Order: sequence, then C-alpha cells, then structure tokens
Amino acid sequence: MNVGFVILLLALSNAEGADASDLRRTQVVSGSSDRANNIAEVAVHTQRTFTVVGRHDSRRFDAGIPTTLEQARNLSARERENSSINNPWCDDGCFCYSSLEVHCTFRQITSVPSVFPPNTKKINLAYNKITRLPDNRLSVYGSTLRFLFLQSNKIRSVRGGVLAGLENLSILRLSWNQLSAVQKNSFRDLRALKRLYLDNNRLYFIHPEAFLGLTKLRSIQLEGNALTRLHPDTFVTVRFAKYFRYSNVQYLYLSNNKFTVFPRSILAGINRLKHVYLHGNPWECSCHLLWLHQWIRESGKYRCKRSIFSRNQPAICATCQSPGWLRQQEISRVHFSNITCTPPSLIDRRGARDVETTDYNVDSSLTEIENEALLYKHGTKNKLRGSFRLDNRVGSLVLMHCNATERPEAYTTRVGYTNFTFVGRLSVRMKCWIEYPERQRKINRILSPYLNSALNLTSIAKRRKRYRTQYKLSIIGEPLTNLPPPAFRLRSATLAKASRILHQNKTRLILFGNRFRPEDGTLEMLLQTRVEFRPSASMNAVDQAWTMVIDPRPDYIATLLFKPGKMAVIKCTAMGYPKPTISWILPNKRLVGAGKRVGRFIVTMKGKLLIRGVRLSDSGIYRCLATSRKRTGTSSSSDIGAKRVQVVPDVYEEIDTSVQLKKGKKEILNCQTLASPGAVYAWTLPSNIILTGERQDGRFQSFENGTLVIRHASYNDSGLYSCIAANRAGYTTANYKVQIHNRTKITTTEAPGLTIY
Repeated sequence: MNVGFVILLLALSNAEGADASDLRRTQVVSGSSDRANNIAEVAVHTQRTFTVVGRHDSRRFDAGIPTTLEQARNLSARERENSSINNPWCDDGCFCYSSLEVHCTFRQITSVPSVFPPNTKKINLAYNKITRLPDNRLSVYGSTLRFLFLQSNKIRSVRGGVLAGLENLSILRLSWNQLSAVQKNSFRDLRALKRLYLDNNRLYFIHPEAFLGLTKLRSIQLEGNALTRLHPDTFVTVRFAKYFRYSNVQYLYLSNNKFTVFPRSILAGINRLKHVYLHGNPWECSCHLLWLHQWIRESGKYRCKRSIFSRNQPAICATCQSPGWLRQQEISRVHFSNITCTPPSLIDRRGARDVETTDYNVDSSLTEIENEALLYKHGTKNKLRGSFRLDNRVGSLVLMHCNATERPEAYTTRVGYTNFTFVGRLSVRMKCWIEYPERQRKINRILSPYLNSALNLTSIAKRRKRYRTQYKLSIIGEPLTNLPPPAFRLRSATLAKASRILHQNKTRLILFGNRFRPEDGTLEMLLQTRVEFRPSASMNAVDQAWTMVIDPRPDYIATLLFKPGKMAVIKCTAMGYPKPTISWILPNKRLVGAGKRVGRFIVTMKGKLLIRGVRLSDSGIYRCLATSRKRTGTSSSSDIGAKRVQVVPDVYEEIDTSVQLKKGKKEILNCQTLASPGAVYAWTLPSNIILTGERQDGRFQSFENGTLVIRHASYNDSGLYSCIAANRAGYTTANYKVQIHNRTKITTTEAPGLTIY
C-alpha cells in the first residue's frame, strides 16, 4: 500500500476523539462510498477532501462518518438492513450509517431527494450534479437537521426561503459550486448556524444583510472567489438604530480573491474576530493600504496559511502585487515608509520635466475621515436632533434646539450571551440654538456655572406617545444641593422632539465653555448616552435601505485625464435598495444634486457629472454621493466614492527631446514611470488627439503602461508628442519632437552631438 495513503489513514483514525465544536478546522471528510472494500475509491475520496488552512487548525474531521477502512468493513449486515428499512432512499445507492445520517456522495444525483428519515441529523449530498435546491423540501427536517453538506455540486444560486425552517442547522457546506452572489434572504432563519462554507465558488457580490440575524455564526469561509469589494456591513450579524453594529464572527477566510485594497470599516464591525486569512489577493501596497499594514502587525489576528504535511514548507502570507518594487514581498515585512503614495517618475529621464506634486492629501486615513464628514453632512438626512428644556423648582429656565454636527460614535461595551442583551455607548457632538431666554445677560448667568461640567441626566418619567423624557439633573453624580449655590439652580431636564435613540434612561451632557456664544445664542455640547437593546426577529425582518458605490470606489482614489476646452464626463455607478440617487461633491465641497446645474457643472439623472469647457483649475478630487431613501419611515443609507481629475496641460513649446524614427517601420515611444499607486497615461498627438489608457486611433495605439506605438510611420507623423503620467499624488510630463527619416537615430538636446543608433 502507498506510504502516503497509510499516513492519511492514520491521521483519520487519530481524529476520532476530537471535539466536534472546534471552529478552527477547515475541511471535512464529506462522504464515503457504499463500496467500502474498494481501497482505491476510499483513497480518492480522502485526497479530494483533506485540506487544511492555518498552522493552528486541528487535524480532525466530522464525527459520524467511518474514518478508517476497518470501520467501513465492520458495518454489520444488520445495520445495513436497518438503515435500508428506515430510509428507502438507501436502497438506491446511498449509504446510511444509522437512522440519523444519510450519505449520498458520488451518485450523480441531479436533484435533492424527497425522502429522508424524519429524525435525520446529517445529510451529505456532496460530489453530485445538483443544480437547484427545491423549495420547502428540507424544511420538514428543521427541528432535527444539524449538518447539511452540498459541496462539489453545480448549484448556481440559493434563493430566499429555500433553507427556511432549518432553525437548528449548525454547519452548512456550499463549497465548490457555481454561486455568483449571496442574496439577502439566502440564509434567512438559520439562527443556529455556526459555520458557513462558501469557498471556491464564483462569488462577486454579497448582500450587506446576508448574515444579519445569524447571531451564532462563528466562521465564514469565502476563499477562492472573485470578490473585489465588500459593503462595510457585510459581516454584521446584529444591527440597531443604524449606528450600532455587532458581529460574532471569529474566523474569516478571504484568501485567493481579487481584493487590491480593503476598507478598515469592514474589520471594525467584527467585534470578536480572532483569525483572518488574506493571502492570495493582488494587494496594492500604496497609501490606501497603510492602515491594513499597521493592523496586520499590531492586532495579532492576521494568519498565514501553513501546511500540516510538512513543517519545512514556508507559510503562505499576504504579499504585495504592486507597485513593482514591492512585488511578492510580505505586507507584514514591508517597512511602513515604503507603503505610501508617490508621484510618477519617468524611468527614461530624457524629455522629462520636474514632477509636480499635487496639494491633495495622500494620507488614506485622513481621506476616510473627510469622506465620513462629507457623507454625514450631505448624505444623512435623518440626523440626530432634540430639544432640551432645563428647569428649576419655579419653572423653565432654558430652552434650546440641538442638531448633531458630525457622525455619532457608537460602540458596544458589554454583551450578555445568556439572554443576548447588548449594552452600548453613543456619543455625538451637537450644536444648540437657545430659544429662551432671549437676553444675553440672563443666558450667561444661567449657563456659565455649568460650562465644562458633566450634567448627568437620570430618567424619572416617560411619555411614549410624544417621545418625551423627563430627567433628574446632577453634576458628576453629586446633587446640586451639595454645590455652591449658583444664580439659577438647574434641577431637572426634559428631552422632546428628539430622535428615538436619544430617549434613554441615562444621559450625560458636557457643555463646552469655549463654544458658548451668548451673544449669538449658540452653544456646543457633547451628548453621551447608554443604550441597551435586545435583537429580535422583527428587528431584522424590516427591509433596511442600503447603498454601495461600485465606481468610483470609496477606498481607492483613481485618476482621470481630460483635455482643456473639452467636455469632461465622469461616471458613477452604485447599487442599493431602494434605487439610489446620485449627487456630486465638487473640490470646493459644494454639492450638486441629480438633475441640477451649477455653472459649468451638470449632474444628469443617471448620475453622470458633466464639466463643460474643462480648465486646468478644475483639477481636483470629485466625490460621488449615492443615497437610498425609503419613502415610508426614516430608513436611509449613503455611500461615497472619489475620483481625481487631472486636466492635461498644454503641450510645451520648448523641445525636451528630439527623436528621429525610420519611415515605414513600427516605432515605439516610451513614457513608463515608477509610481504608487500606478499611474494613468495620456498621449497628445501632433493632430491634437489625446489617447488615454489602452486606445487606438488609426495607426497610433497607446497602452496602459505608457507606451505609444506608431505603425507604418510616415512623414506626416512628424511633430510634437506629449505624454503625461498622473496618479493621486501628482503628475509628470515629457515632450518629444519626432522627425521621420529613412534612418533611425535618437538625438538628445541635453548632450548635443550624441547620436545613438
């Protein structure tokens, strides 16, 4: 017998006593043949399913399946007979080890069988030709079914409701199928699901609410798909009031996809994350990825893939794909100073002008902060607001109306796993307009003693119909009677006409003294409140609005080149529910809504931004704002993406390089650069035609690497050629005076008389 096969059998036999709830194992022996005496067939099955990811993963497999050849042989005839009696499907080639398990692997089945024992706990239909999951066929086993294996089939989609009713299902395997998208209701009602395997499919999209409500989900396997970006709420399993996000996912496998950059907001919402695998993606190690580089080195949650067969094999870790000088280097070992955005620098310096660096911020973390501020300012219409009335024993002293000025900070402080109760903190900065009293002197006398102090509000009564909450007021937990007597003693407060989430039992107000303007009747304060909630099925049943900008990407600023005097067209593509409307934010932070026009800037109803007669001064960062808003209720969602516009400067009159090319031949002009992120290129021909990216115009063809090809060069092709290379950090230009002759030679103006043949 083959030595390697003996080692595999020994590993299988040693795995019998392992704990079945260990989340760190990655693959399962998914089936066995009814021909248990056929050693070759068992070897094939074992080799196809023995896969391990991570050094700390356990070498073990699912219980309930014969793990050695001897166990398969020792199945008595009585057991086979009993299983056939209890499950008629076993007569047709399936293998039943007991009345609780059905294994139908390698049977060429094209549909899910309709007959299973009523108390089946495990159904294994792996390695077949199933293309579709029928409706309600598995729901009758919802009270008992724990394991469902459907890997290595031809399933193209999991429609909503197909798996409904499987309330006790803990492991679901859909690996090695043909899934292209995960919809919102694909895994609805799987409340007990702990491990979900979607690896090695064709996934390019996952609905932001696909895992919402799966509060026991611990492991998600998404390795080997075609994912390029994810919504920040993709892995959130509990959400409350739009601000609180929580996820119980502990093991996340995102390796071997197509990620080039990764927004930090995705991992920020996974509160209990332990291990994440990111290898096999074409990472672009520019300033967009600096935060991930720091997170990998500091969090202790990043893992590399290791083989258990040979400890001498090197681990497979996440590596840089670009820029070229960092290719194949491990992200964790690259010095942080090398993960930056640098303007283009021509490799061939002949004809190059000095690199011009833009004034645009190239710090990705600050760009995200700026995007969040703009997103909250322009995208969120239902901002937090409320009216506060401060009273003493006599009556009302102060009435002020407050609105949130920036996005609230929300985080979970405690989770009760017994009854699954969440306790969180909400902190928001607000600006208030004082309506009463109107006299500046009286406002100053009332509020001055309380500036820069924490006012603690404790609920004493509520009126739910009008959303009005009354509070008892104290300072730092001390009664006001223990303080030096101010001119006006504030003893109580009332919150009314406020966002529902602000009506909590305990709230704290901090009045900023340096932001108090009694002459204008304005005041800024920080509101902190304690929020307690328990997720329910009805909370996740309501369809919430969501938005995701596809192009331009929120986590990557691409560059577009345009010629002066022409019309610039910038596209924005977004998806969401309901269908999002698209607006644009100009470099001066001015918002232009859909169907509106501001000067030379026009936004069409389809989301395109048109700039008439584009000028050099129009260069800058333009942000696409997509907003989905439901007509009924207050649910709304917004997302933002950015693109940098660089207007191609006019061709310089002075000549940097003279190039003589041979008539009738295929000639090449190079404009390749070193840049991070990679540069985009534009060539201006003597006929004033601009070629950008990979484009062909007659005998002229430009490529994405900055190369210009002239086929069958003629005397008419002589003239001035200008190249511009630009990225987020800046741009550089190079000019060439081309003359067509019968003999090829290059003469540089920097070294007169030097001719290269």
